[in-house]
Amino acid sequence: MFTVFILIATTFSLFLIAFIISILFRHRQKQEIFRRDLELQQAEAERRMLKIRLEIQEQTFRHIAREIHDNIGLGLTLAKLNLNTLSPENPLHDHEKVQAALALVSQAIDDLRDISRSLNADVIAEQGLIKALEKEVRKLKKLDLYSVNYTISGEPVFLDPQEELIILRIAQEALNNVIRHAHARTIDVSLAYGEQALLMQVTDDGNGFRPGQEQENSSSGLLNMRNRAELLNGCCTILEAPSGGTTVQLIIPY
Repeated sequence: MFTVFILIATTFSLFLIAFIISILFRHRQKQEIFRRDLELQQAEAERRMLKIRLEIQEQTFRHIAREIHDNIGLGLTLAKLNLNTLSPENPLHDHEKVQAALALVSQAIDDLRDISRSLNADVIAEQGLIKALEKEVRKLKKLDLYSVNYTISGEPVFLDPQEELIILRIAQEALNNVIRHAHARTIDVSLAYGEQALLMQVTDDGNGFRPGQEQENSSSGLLNMRNRAELLNGCCTILEAPSGGTTVQLIIPY
């Protein structure tokens, strides 16, 4: 009887040990699967972030090319035309042309300096997002094509310069879309500092935004704005404005 009891106890112990080993083995397998899934997710996230950075870089290069072609290139071309039409027979008129050419070259140098400064976070570190956006608004007002309003509400929260630079880039892209596509008359730019997040809105009274337009016109920059917002764990949404135009709404948590 005692031998039978020992045999049963031993069998039960072996079964219990095998059961525990089985549980530990399965747990280890699950941990390994979880680790591999996590590594795959991290690798996918890194690939996605790299793709976003490359898209942003490409968009920035296109923006620089447009600025150089439209502003600096035009100014230098006009300066060259002025200098090419100089005539020894009319020195007074030549003096005026030289002065005009010098003014155009000086403006081209200033524009080039502005482009150079806008490529890094120095403009944000020195001025902050509020001042940098104010500068963009002043540029629009100088065109005399739009009625531009700029409002700030709440207690300003100063973010990391690199983060504020990304927000500025989103605002610039939104304003660029208005200029290129909207045929608007009025542009409203607002910064609202809440307790937990920053709300930025760029609203126009132009052609408006219809569903599916982003897919049809990928060059509009809407995808770039959303990708940039994701870099800050934020959300960029394109809405129909009450005026019938478009509102680009950006929410960035602190």
